[in-house]
Amino acid sequence: MKNFAEKHLIEVGAKLKAIRTLGCKNARATHRLLVSSGNHLMSYLASTVPPCVMMDVLRRFDWQVEAAFFGAIAPEGFSTSASRRERARSRMRLAAPLGCSLFSSTDRGKIAWLSSVAACLSDPLLFQLREGLRDFVQPALDDIVSFIGIESHYWSQVEHVLPSTADLFLGGNTFSPEDDYKVKIGTPILKTISHIRLQEYLGMTKVDQIGDEFTKEDALRANSHTEAGRIFVTKFTKLCFVFTDEEYTAWCRSFLGIPPQDDDWKSLGSGWL
Repeated sequence: MKNFAEKHLIEVGAKLKAIRTLGCKNARATHRLLVSSGNHLMSYLASTVPPCVMMDVLRRFDWQVEAAFFGAIAPEGFSTSASRRERARSRMRLAAPLGCSLFSSTDRGKIAWLSSVAACLSDPLLFQLREGLRDFVQPALDDIVSFIGIESHYWSQVEHVLPSTADLFLGGNTFSPEDDYKVKIGTPILKTISHIRLQEYLGMTKVDQIGDEFTKEDALRANSHTEAGRIFVTKFTKLCFVFTDEEYTAWCRSFLGIPPQDDDWKSLGSGWL
């Protein structure tokens, strides 16, 4: 399975490189292709291969998506602090209008395979063969439980659909052919993960974080939430104005708190330092 996943990553990487070549011509089209297609190229594999095999592959895929996106909005690269880059990456992964809608495949991979297994357990034959999945189910559950935190208030939002151990998951009480109501675990878990990621970003941009690498201007930019971010998912034909490529890249960089492309960007103020 590992070799198959690695081979697929190479194929997907070639597709992302093709998308990235469009970046120098049209950054907005590149971004939209990544949102609608490129960011989902590993979704099928993530739902069919256990996370213990896929996680490392998905992390490298996320890095390739990031490289394609940042290569489009900052083709010359950008020299800035590690904390500023981390905030930009964090906001990039949030849903519009708060972020750029480039969701993390690593986060989706935490639940995609378990969601598929839960659906398959409604089949009588697969239900009889479920014990063969135990060695893969428990590590996948451990990863999600560790990420959400069984003692956190988030756990109460998902515990009714997600058993915390393989014994409970495969026991037949929640998922089995006899249940008329099919429990779907993907949507509530992904919503919870999204909430956690949002809180992580907000934690990076609190007022008490203001200092040398997070200025007052950064705090205002990060916490002034408007509907302007919907431009990342709005259809091209529905806009009442035209964005040039330079305007779009400048907007994205400002949205993410990345310094302008100008060589003399430092003269624009301490907010970019």
